[in-house]
Amino acid sequence: MTSLVEQLQEGALDRSVPVSDLLRKAKVVAAKLGLTSLSQWADRELNGYKSGEEVPSYREVYGQVKGWNPMRGWVPVMYEDPRMQAFESKNVVTQAVAEIEDLLTRGDGSYILPYGPRKLAGAGFRMTTDVALELERACFVGLLDAVRNAILNWSLELEKAGIRGEGVAFSKQEKAKAGDPKVSISIGHIEHFTGNVGEISGGANISSTMVMRLFRAPDLNPADRQNQPACR
Repeated sequence: MTSLVEQLQEGALDRSVPVSDLLRKAKVVAAKLGLTSLSQWADRELNGYKSGEEVPSYREVYGQVKGWNPMRGWVPVMYEDPRMQAFESKNVVTQAVAEIEDLLTRGDGSYILPYGPRKLAGAGFRMTTDVALELERACFVGLLDAVRNAILNWSLELEKAGIRGEGVAFSKQEKAKAGDPKVSISIGHIEHFTGNVGEISGGANISSTMVMRLFRAPDLNPADRQNQPACR
């Protein structure tokens, strides 16, 4: 019978296996080995990250801030303060892996992460309208790949340490070895996060050449977020 560790490796190498299914198997392995932190990580990836929970750095995304213009649809937003531009062009995705997988099955278009209503100003006008971060498909593909790669690397380290399992069980010696930091998943974290990502609805045009500016930019330091975005 193929061990759970071998099943993890096979699943991680097979792109037809959803990352959500792979995470469930990783959770089983972590639980049987008594690895609470890894089991908790799998839970958060499966159920989404809640307020106050640390978010992995691979969930940071980089996109184009857009504002909703009733006449032109989604249009680019330019900031008077370049620090604000850099700050709001980055964010993190907190949704469950299964929700992200579902979004990717709906097409190859862009996605938006809502920021809510903001005051905007342009040539001869001022308005309050919805603002969102437009994200490309590659952001989410990269996020899912990061999870898949983490599980693959972890399973390889388990095997290297002699932790394979017999069927669906592990010996006391294997459980003891599994606690070694060398065979743990290493994940960097960031703390800032916001709402759920969704599709751009209603066939809205997101390639308009009209540009709006934020009416007022607060004094924010972009260094408060990670320097390396997950995608560009």
